Amino acid sequence: MPYSWVLTRRIRKRGMATLRWRVKKMSCNGMRVYAVRRFVEKPDLATAKTYISSWQYLWNPALFVWRLDTLCALFGKYLPGHTTQFRKLGESCSREAVEACFSALEPISIDYGILEKAEKLLVVPGDFGWTDIGHWRSIAEVVDDLPQAIKNGSLHIAQDSSGNFMHTTSGKLVATIGVHDMILMEAEDAILVCPRDRAQEVKDIVGKLEEKNLKQYV
Repeated sequence: MPYSWVLTRRIRKRGMATLRWRVKKMSCNGMRVYAVRRFVEKPDLATAKTYISSWQYLWNPALFVWRLDTLCALFGKYLPGHTTQFRKLGESCSREAVEACFSALEPISIDYGILEKAEKLLVVPGDFGWTDIGHWRSIAEVVDDLPQAIKNGSLHIAQDSSGNFMHTTSGKLVATIGVHDMILMEAEDAILVCPRDRAQEVKDIVGKLEEKNLKQYV
């Protein structure tokens, strides 16, 4: 099987949400290329700190480059059920067929389904800014870097408050006293309030809404 080429960059990311790739340095026509010894998807915090201190790991922002035949072969080897459904789409690509195919797929990401198992992976390190917009904390961090004139989307009066990200859609004034590092997001029918460092737990709230048959708020 040809090598599956994977593009990543060195660890210089906000937070430690997904640190992965243990690498071995190689050379390819003058390029810095590394052979991937192990791919680890979303390690726990303690493991991630170990990876960082070892300086043997890179962070992957999910930018991949591979030949189509290589990708198809990997799906056939590690996710054969997906391959079966994909072939059905070759016979019919109607909306109904796509929905039926999607419903039949095993709910697994390509990271867990293929990359943690694949053997022939190469990585090319890069150095450029990148943030996963995976939760409100990430958005808040991006907004923090914007000019003040752009990020003032909500009227916020603060006293002894800092590090907060407030966004409202109703035009209501938000006043805070002694509030630090919080996120307040207002939608048409719901309001989210949480500490910035726990923004990723929103998925747990989504699960509870579904359990209580309140999917209209998701």
